[in-house]
Amino acid sequence: MKKFSKKKIIIFAIIAIIVAFIAFKFFGPKPEMTTPVEVSTLEKGNVESVVEVQGNVSSEDSAEITSPYNYEVVKINVKEGDTVQKGQVLAELDGEALRDEITLLQNEIKFDQQKLGESYDSVNDIYKSTESLKLNSENAKIALDNATKALDDKKQLLDSGAIPKQEYDNAKTALEQAQISYDNAQEALKKGEHDIQAQINQATPKQSALTALENKKISLSQKLEKLEKLKITSPIQGTVTRVYAKIGRYAQDTENHKPMFIIEDESKKYVVAKVGEYDISKIKLNQEVKISADVLGKDTVSGVVNRISPTGEKSSSSNSIIVPVKILVTQKDERLISGVNAKATIKIQGVNNVFKVPFDSILTVEDKNYIFTVENDTLKKIEVTKGLESDLETEISSPQLTEGMQIVKSPQETFMDGQKVQIVDNSMMMQYGAQPQEQVAK
Repeated sequence: MKKFSKKKIIIFAIIAIIVAFIAFKFFGPKPEMTTPVEVSTLEKGNVESVVEVQGNVSSEDSAEITSPYNYEVVKINVKEGDTVQKGQVLAELDGEALRDEITLLQNEIKFDQQKLGESYDSVNDIYKSTESLKLNSENAKIALDNATKALDDKKQLLDSGAIPKQEYDNAKTALEQAQISYDNAQEALKKGEHDIQAQINQATPKQSALTALENKKISLSQKLEKLEKLKITSPIQGTVTRVYAKIGRYAQDTENHKPMFIIEDESKKYVVAKVGEYDISKIKLNQEVKISADVLGKDTVSGVVNRISPTGEKSSSSNSIIVPVKILVTQKDERLISGVNAKATIKIQGVNNVFKVPFDSILTVEDKNYIFTVENDTLKKIEVTKGLESDLETEISSPQLTEGMQIVKSPQETFMDGQKVQIVDNSMMMQYGAQPQEQVAK
């Protein structure tokens, strides 16, 4: 009977504990309810407004070297990576047959010029042969003039009775003979000049021969120029970035019809980007640029906006208008090679040493901006003025702001001054699902 009583007492005790627990749950004091919030620390820093664009790296100047003549490549003087000067010979094409043609043509021209020289010498000799005939004619004219004067003198003397008539007749006969000699000399000169002209015409090179010689000279000049062009030279100073030519193959027989060589002047490098019409008004010359690319890893290099195209063009991927912008790379880095893709972050405006918060830390109500701070697990609402905005952060100002404040992330419109909250980390916030500010028991 005693054993039964003890068991009964234990059962009643357990029942009493359960009843007391249930009573406490339903009728005892309620736990204080708080709202979970995630916070960040308010800090000062720099805020930059930027425009990000994609582009390709290009060099100061580039040249694709080809040959207009499809001759065999017999010599290549450079390799990829070599630095070359303007006019430097990169390769030579087979010009043996062309040199033979040039030698033959030079010999022909020399022979033709020699023949022409002989013809001109013959003409000069013919011209010299006319000198004696002209001299005879001139002497006969002098004799005729003298005989005419002598006869006039004899006539005056005869009329005055100073000489006999026989002496006058002799003078008259002498004049007649002088006239005959002059007439003969003139006739001989005229005939000689006619015959000589025929000889000159015969000896003078024909126009067709002169034209043929001139054509040969032109052809020689063209072949010499062509021979010079069989030496493939660089039109610019720069670096050999590609060599597609191969010894033993023809100059134009490259893979996929690529040029023989590509030369790039890498003394300056640029990022050539396309800026949308919405952002182009923000872009100004000499704006600072940070350039990143896969080849740079986590590093960046500096640049400046160097040129803004005065005209736009239609985007290939949409109907929007884009404007080409050229960005000069001012910080050299050998990894940033021509042809690679790069991202350019153009600094439009910036402020330093200001309070800044993420966009979602600001609550906007009726055109006024607020943030919530947490002090002693209690919310404090502060009106702030927004300043410069970047892609992720916004500058804020207020006399109530101090560094180190705990700023609520993603505040809700239901938040109020003095509201109790519980600071939790991101992992705990995720436990509350779609309603991260759901109240929990403290």
